[in-house]
Amino acid sequence: MQGREDVRAAYMPPGLQAEAMTLQKRRQQVVALSAAAAPAAPVAETKKTIPTGVRFLFGTVSAVTATFFTHPVDVVKYHLQLAGKGGNAAAPTTTIGAGQDILKRQGPSGLYKGLTASMMRQVSYGTTRLGIYTTLMEKFAAPDGSPPPLAEKLAFSMVAGGVGAFVGNPFDLSLVRMAADSSLPEAQRRNYAGVMDAVSQIVRKEGFTSLWIGAGPTISRCIILNMAQLTTYSQAKEELLKTSFFNDNIWCHLASSMISGFVATAASLPFDVAKTRVQNAAKGEYAGMADCIMQTARHEGFLSLWKGFTPAYLRLAPQTVLVFVILEQLSNSYKRLFLS
Repeated sequence: MQGREDVRAAYMPPGLQAEAMTLQKRRQQVVALSAAAAPAAPVAETKKTIPTGVRFLFGTVSAVTATFFTHPVDVVKYHLQLAGKGGNAAAPTTTIGAGQDILKRQGPSGLYKGLTASMMRQVSYGTTRLGIYTTLMEKFAAPDGSPPPLAEKLAFSMVAGGVGAFVGNPFDLSLVRMAADSSLPEAQRRNYAGVMDAVSQIVRKEGFTSLWIGAGPTISRCIILNMAQLTTYSQAKEELLKTSFFNDNIWCHLASSMISGFVATAASLPFDVAKTRVQNAAKGEYAGMADCIMQTARHEGFLSLWKGFTPAYLRLAPQTVLVFVILEQLSNSYKRLFLS
């Protein structure tokens, strides 16, 4: 195009040639200015997220901290869940009675039996489930940052609970046996010196795969628990934030945790009772989780499947509160310091 204009200009009179050259320069200037003023192609903004490793670390800190404060209630719960087993009518059947019995026979330290196993369980199980759940929740959040729909939350909580339960079962088994050891007749007590002693004795006397005794009810219970706890927490928080009474702060996290703790306790306790009994049973006593549930309901009544509800809720509610409040505060602080 430029060459044709130059040829035409060569055959024009001198006056017209100058005018044509001036017009051509002006046209080139206009084209250049238009190109400069054109908006640049939009650059895709990279969404800043908390690294997966940091999420798992936050899960560990929140789970272990909560467990330290709630472990004594867990010990009372195990004693209640084993009450009546084997026809032991003298075993306390109330929360206060079980607590007083432990203090009378063992002193305050009895309430912290199995603490090392409980901590190791949270390092494995708690870290895995919270890390997987929070990572999936952020990964599949909507572009505007709103949380995934309820069906996806349920799926994420099931995956997190199942994987976490499998990873943590050896320490969960050790915890149950250590915490409930004093409720057994003296001749049947295992007297583990600590969590690693428990693991090593189980492997040596019962075989490596015995570390996953009760894995079926444990995984079932954790899937139910996580569906009730994690999903209810996320959904309760989402609904509370839609009202004019709550902002995304510690009060909202507290209210969501209390709702979550109650629902999770009611939904998971029958599986928790079965898990405790299967893991603490003599070899061959139960054919599996379903058999344990049926035997317990037949011999002790259907409501016996909710034995230990009060200590279970007193343990799960504050633990849920502590876990989620600590997790939320750590996450919000990280975002404020490193992602804002």
